[in-house]
Amino acid sequence: MLDSTVYDLQNRTYRNYLTLGRETPPTLLDNLPLVRQSLIKDLQDNPNWNSARERGVRFEYIYRMERDGSRFSVLLGPDDYGA
Repeated sequence: MLDSTVYDLQNRTYRNYLTLGRETPPTLLDNLPLVRQSLIKDLQDNPNWNSARERGVRFEYIYRMERDGSRFSVLLGPDDYGA
């Protein structure tokens, strides 16, 4: 679930803070490459982000696991999503 989105002007980064529910399998962390690829595809396929991508904005996804409070993040830049 998306908790909030913040734009860091100095670093040109959209930060998305998300909480993953208790039903999220702990093995998700073993599949970070798949999560990363899914986020890249979503950015590439969503025309709402065209302008930000053209400007080389970075996208950071900061996840918190509701189950135990652990956190992990994925940072995507122009080299990742093909600006």
